[in-house]
Parts: sequence; C-alpha cells; structure tokens
Amino acid sequence: MTFLKSLRSYGKSAYFRFTFIPAILIVGLSAGAIYWLLFPEAIEQIAVPLHYNIHFGVDRYGAWIQIFTIPFIGAMIILINTLAAGYLWSRDKMLSGYVSIAMLVMQVLLAIALGFIILLNLSYYG
Repeated sequence: MTFLKSLRSYGKSAYFRFTFIPAILIVGLSAGAIYWLLFPEAIEQIAVPLHYNIHFGVDRYGAWIQIFTIPFIGAMIILINTLAAGYLWSRDKMLSGYVSIAMLVMQVLLAIALGFIILLNLSYYG
C-alpha cells in the first residue's frame, strides 16, 4: 500500500476523527486566546514575559510575537504525528492509534502551558 493510500485510509478512521479534529480545535483556540486576551496589551509592550520560574520570577522576556511559538509547535506536532500515523496505519493500526492519542495529549499539555503564559501576562500587565 502506498503512503497516500495509507494516509487516506487513516483519514477515514475513528482515530483520526477523535484525535485530529480536537487537536486542530485546541491549536485554533490557543491562537484565538492569544489574540483575544493578550493582543491588545502585548502589542504595546517592548517585551512580554515568556517564562516564569518559582525561584527567580519571570526569567525570560521576548517580543510579543514569540507567544505564538506554542501554537506553531502544536501545529507542527499535528502535521508530523498525522503523517506518522498515516504511514503506520497500513502496517500497525494499534501503533497508529497510539501516535494519534499522543498527538492529542501533547496538544492538551501545550494548551495548559499556553494558558499559564496567558495568565502570567495578564497578571503582569493587568
């Protein structure tokens, strides 16, 4: 089976529907939350906090555009894991399902991290 046929077959599976679509929604909502909650305050700042350490406080600043690295990483994870799951679909469906579920778990963890960064920025400037 060629890669494209395997990817097409994976696209029709339940694993795809129950992991890919929520992962895309999480990335979209993450980017939307940045625009909705941080964009008005962050665009006016020279540097925004990007990381918080409990021992030293804010230890990494950057341009406001760098906040979008988390949704970008999430989109790259979706792309790579979807291609990997599609490739594995014709060889081992269970492993392909594990890759799909791992993609969704990674998206949830990235959304939690972004939520903390948004709260940090809101408390810092708000």
